[in-house]
Amino acid sequence: MIKTRTGGSIMKKILYVSLIAVVAVAAYAVLSNCGGSDSGSTTGSKLVDPYIVGAVLFEDVNNDGVQQATEQSSTPTDANGTFTFPNPLTVGSTIRLTATTGSHAGVTYTGAIAAKVTDAAAFQVVSPMTTLLANGWTAQNVVDVLTAAGLTGITVADVTKDPMTAFNMTDTVGAITDAKLADIQASITIYSFLSIIEGIIKNGYDTGMGSNGFALTYAMFVAHPYHTALLANMVFEIKRGLSKSVLQSIADQIAIAKAACADTADATVSEIVLGSVAIANYIIPKVIASCATQLVTPGVPDCNYPGPSAAVSAAWSENIGKSLYVIRTKANSCTSGGVSMGFLPNTLAKTYCTIVSETGTSADVVCN
Repeated sequence: MIKTRTGGSIMKKILYVSLIAVVAVAAYAVLSNCGGSDSGSTTGSKLVDPYIVGAVLFEDVNNDGVQQATEQSSTPTDANGTFTFPNPLTVGSTIRLTATTGSHAGVTYTGAIAAKVTDAAAFQVVSPMTTLLANGWTAQNVVDVLTAAGLTGITVADVTKDPMTAFNMTDTVGAITDAKLADIQASITIYSFLSIIEGIIKNGYDTGMGSNGFALTYAMFVAHPYHTALLANMVFEIKRGLSKSVLQSIADQIAIAKAACADTADATVSEIVLGSVAIANYIIPKVIASCATQLVTPGVPDCNYPGPSAAVSAAWSENIGKSLYVIRTKANSCTSGGVSMGFLPNTLAKTYCTIVSETGTSADVVCN
């Protein structure tokens, strides 16, 4: 249960495959191979949450949050989140998204993430974690808060890294470990948390945190008692979904089709990473809406979204995982054969999927 009452208990209903199990795929190429190389002072930078395609960024030299006519824009991000600026960057400036925010997993990206330029010649990563640094957090603040929330294994060095470099999107269950997923778990946790704070502010449920949830400072975080509880719940749910065990459960479902066709492709980590995006996009507005139901003190919300039941979460895992898999492997003859025999869902003509309800049936997953 997503619950943030000051001094109250935090009831956590298992989201076995929830916030990251297997979801929407705008295109497998959007999140294909991870990692990149530093190719110069203004090139090779990455926009990650996970990788965001089609976004344009600008260099906020005077750090006022608004692009001036003299402030340069980047190229649109490509399928691997890569973007470049035409001119060298200025130390102390901030890289921010323009109104062209791009998309991830087939839907418009809404997170106002940013990164402070501390070395004009360094490889630039823009992610939810670098956003906290741009807001004045230290890397140790980020590590400490995530650790206290239950996400261990994150280091100070990880905060400025591309969180996708520990694995490849083509990795199968035998190659993946939970430790390799820790950085992307952290990134999506912070994105989800900041998105919820943004929604709470925009809806007037919290009156003391300014006008932008993605500008959350460390002082604001520690000053509001519900933040710690809310972040801990997001960590719990994301770890349940984005894990080796979830990928194993998807692989077990695919094994049914593999028994009928030996050349059936394996399930890969892309299924669970892409899933994190779509399921988070379902969960976030649910949490925000629940924050209006009860106020402990004026301006401090008590968020009470219970989350789906274990049975619903398991159904999400199976249904969206197989749908995502079919989209990614639709060129494989065994996949089309599995569809025709009813082993796999018929999403051959689709490009991405979303979660729309919590009935525990295949109707929860809609693919377009």
